[in-house]
Amino acid sequence: MKTHVAAIDKQAPPVSLRCAEELAELSISICEGKGAARHYRLENDIDLSGYRENGGWNPIGSLTNPFRGIFDGCGHTISGLYIDRPTEAYQGLFGSIHGIVRDLNVSDCDIRGADYSGSVAGFSDCSRVENIHVSGRVTGRNFVGGIAGEFDSGNLDTLWMSGSVQGLNHVGGAVGTLWKSTIRCCCNSGSVTGEDYVGGMAGYISYGWLMDCRNECTVNGDDYVGGLSGCTDGGIIYGCTTDCTINGMLAVGGAVGISHNHSVVDKCRLVSRVTGKKYADGLIGQQYG
Repeated sequence: MKTHVAAIDKQAPPVSLRCAEELAELSISICEGKGAARHYRLENDIDLSGYRENGGWNPIGSLTNPFRGIFDGCGHTISGLYIDRPTEAYQGLFGSIHGIVRDLNVSDCDIRGADYSGSVAGFSDCSRVENIHVSGRVTGRNFVGGIAGEFDSGNLDTLWMSGSVQGLNHVGGAVGTLWKSTIRCCCNSGSVTGEDYVGGMAGYISYGWLMDCRNECTVNGDDYVGGLSGCTDGGIIYGCTTDCTINGMLAVGGAVGISHNHSVVDKCRLVSRVTGKKYADGLIGQQYG
């Protein structure tokens, strides 16, 4: 899918980020509406374990002032990311992004937020997120994902997630909700737990694509629970594999819990152990249209 990423100031040289203090200064600047459309590069691994007081790390960017630039991790690792704000939305390393985040490792994160919580971003719109490794724990309420809480009109490519993701509704190993976006070449291991619309990769897919992905995690929920997606609404799942256990109550599927609006699941290899009380199936639990 074509992604309309915000314009970057190409005349300015990349800004180097060498330590936790400089990353924290970036967070303050972006939330104040300054420097959002610049190119930033990590020059070292960064340990954020010193930011645990007053709810922990303050996310870079907000819904009103999202990060609009390029954040290039250059293969470095951010460790010790800790957030404890169970009543606040848009929690993650970034609160909201409208740009590019690439080549980054997030190790042993511990994030507890409300709606729109993820390790990399609480919310993403018109963005590209590429070559990301994440381990740790993400807990929230609605729209909770291992990478992003909600991902709209963008592309996620080459992701590895391990750990646990837990929430209520729209909970996924990679994203809580995928809207008009593509996830490609992703692997998830660990566990995903929620109530409704719970999936190994995405809790809910609306007119999006899931391609060449693999889920090896346990998925637990109540209604609309799937090894790859809890629900597909006009979505396409192609060339994916699973080797996982899926437990639910209503509409539980090895690939998708509930599918409608001419959604497609094609050329997938599913090794799923599915348990449900009503509408449980090795491929799609319940299907309309």
